[in-house]
Amino acid sequence: MVRREENKGDSGLAQLYPELLRCNRCGFCQGSCPTYKVTGLETAVARGHHSLLREIIEGRLDLSKETRGLLYGCLLCRGCVPPCMPAVETDKVVVRAREAYVDKFGLPWSRRWLFRSFLASTLLPSMASKVLALLRAAQIPRIARAVAGQKSASLLAYTGVLPGPPGFQTLRQRLVSKGLIKGGGKGKRVTYFIGCGFNYLLPNVGEATVSLLNRLGFDVMLVNHVCCGLPAYAYGDRKGAQSMARKNLRQLLSLDTEAVVTECASCSSFLKEYRQLLADDTEYAEQAARLSQKVKDINEILADNISLIRPRHAKTDTRVTYHDPCHLVRYQGIKEQPRELLKSLGNLEFHELAEADWCCGAAGTYCLENPHESMEVLERKMLNLQASGAQVLVTSCPACILQLSLGVRQRGWPIKVVHLTEIMAQASR
Repeated sequence: MVRREENKGDSGLAQLYPELLRCNRCGFCQGSCPTYKVTGLETAVARGHHSLLREIIEGRLDLSKETRGLLYGCLLCRGCVPPCMPAVETDKVVVRAREAYVDKFGLPWSRRWLFRSFLASTLLPSMASKVLALLRAAQIPRIARAVAGQKSASLLAYTGVLPGPPGFQTLRQRLVSKGLIKGGGKGKRVTYFIGCGFNYLLPNVGEATVSLLNRLGFDVMLVNHVCCGLPAYAYGDRKGAQSMARKNLRQLLSLDTEAVVTECASCSSFLKEYRQLLADDTEYAEQAARLSQKVKDINEILADNISLIRPRHAKTDTRVTYHDPCHLVRYQGIKEQPRELLKSLGNLEFHELAEADWCCGAAGTYCLENPHESMEVLERKMLNLQASGAQVLVTSCPACILQLSLGVRQRGWPIKVVHLTEIMAQASR
């Protein structure tokens, strides 16, 4: 670290000081921090983050490029929040610190292009998905993994766990071409927010989601939205996230529907947080608050309509377990709904997974920037999965699906990793 000769705190972090002072340094966060369990470093745990930022604010350390690895080594999984007696929201503290870092050092050109141009567009990701389809059809990723560096190889590894070569149609295009957005015609209208992961990489999940909504009598509407903005926000690019949020607000509130529904836990979580993201925006604050009230994760919609779901009650010995995405269980408090839904399917045997809410190590781009640590975090999840004896692992997040599928594939296990809506669509009439 760089010691500072003058006692000047970093003004970009000063607003965090009252929250940091609430940390009583008890260390209870150690037992629930996946990165601490892997690294054993105090700088990886919440207490360590708080101490580091206090040192910077009080002028004893400098917010330098040396601190980047410490700030971006957090999963933002919120595992440290429940055991924290003063309830310090370390995820928000870390994101604010990343914003201060970005304000001071700027965004690398690649990140700026990713957040300000690529994810803020509807055209560029669609074009990229078609390029990926061509590369996978030519088996380029398999060849490239043999010669790529560790981080590049980690990125390429995820292309091998996608369910077959993705076609040249995005999920949005498939829904329109198959007529699935017409709905059941019973007057209930919802706007479907298509997460990037499902639109471009896992379209089968989206088809299952819309199919279930149709069966429940919902008219499913689509709008031309962009990425929810969570990747930019988590990286510290608050301006990029706010720009995407404003674009989405103009689209999502243009239709008179009773809810905005998505099956992506990360998207539903962040859409609900638009009210905080744009709280100081005089033009969009009211709209952001209104949207936050309308957003529903698919687990909430299905649980509210569980009496309308007619399961098949054929005898089976299929054992199913469930992994809690961090953005579902800790950010939204949605825990019992997916379990109730799985237990309602009489043709499946539900078995609780040990440490079901322990992060899988994906955490957005964390798995790409920190591949070794990510795989170490995943190992704990894989050991619990093996002990469960389950043949099917269910979850509700695209990043979790890819990460868990990679872990299963690397070990050669005959375990299917599916989204909740996939198994609900298959196991019910």
